[in-house]
Amino acid sequence: MSSMQTFSQKNADLGLLAGGAYYLGDMNTGTQYKNLNIGGGAFYKFNYNARYSLKAAFIYSKLSGDDNTSNYGYQTQRGSSFATNIYELTAQGEFNFLPYSIGDDKTPYTTYTFFGLSVLYASNASKPLQIALPMGVGFKFNISKKLAAGIELGFRKTFTDQLDNLAGVKDDAFNNIETKQLSYFHDKDWYSLTAAFITYKIYSSGGKCRAYDY
Repeated sequence: MSSMQTFSQKNADLGLLAGGAYYLGDMNTGTQYKNLNIGGGAFYKFNYNARYSLKAAFIYSKLSGDDNTSNYGYQTQRGSSFATNIYELTAQGEFNFLPYSIGDDKTPYTTYTFFGLSVLYASNASKPLQIALPMGVGFKFNISKKLAAGIELGFRKTFTDQLDNLAGVKDDAFNNIETKQLSYFHDKDWYSLTAAFITYKIYSSGGKCRAYDY
């Protein structure tokens, strides 16, 4: 049997996160952490066992982009810029790669991955109400019997090309400079949030099941 233990214990946490957010789209086609802005929020997490959790969160992110910071000629000719506030409600499933529980010295840390569904409101977008798919990875560790902390890198895949308010072009004419100065309809916008967080255990039910290992 492995020295790793499983848990029948269910518990719940409250947490706060803060970090930086940035946009990927027609004004930033691939440079990570370009035009970094503030982001943060609060979350509630229900831990079903040492591996699986469900999280509900409210997250604020500010996004911006500016063609004048690009190295591409068609972008500087276009000369567009934008800034918008993103208000996001999200539900996410989380999987720990190692068994983990706040306050247990046998499970002091783990890396994890998450995936979920978000509803967002982009304050300055032409179509402000959208959905997105959040996904990412993180690392968390115990501080005390009730406290934990960590860092998380997440991406949001949206289903709109207009967070930046550029009109999309649907056909092959995108390769023409006049239409390329607009945007490409099939390249949907993304945004990312890298954040540090702190978590406080507010509820615990059941006990650790040490009758078997895995």
